[in-house]
Amino acid sequence: MSELNDIFSAFDRIVEMFGCERIRTIGDSYLAVSGIPEENTEHTQNIARVALRMRRYLEKRNTAHPTPHTPHNGNAELVLIPIR
Repeated sequence: MSELNDIFSAFDRIVEMFGCERIRTIGDSYLAVSGIPEENTEHTQNIARVALRMRRYLEKRNTAHPTPHTPHNGNAELVLIPIR
């Protein structure tokens, strides 16, 4: 559980760096948005940067902290929903 807290804390810092907002965590899922509540003309670029930075963070973390057995590695997904 502390490992997940460490990861989500890092995600929170990444989200903040790009002016995005964490909505919630659900179990081992992390939900963040850009352009809400304040509109941002670069919201799609910002959330894409967040996703890439999160991925890079996890790759570096996994290299530094290898696990002997990983029963399931889920996919990271980025879903963009344009609101006009």
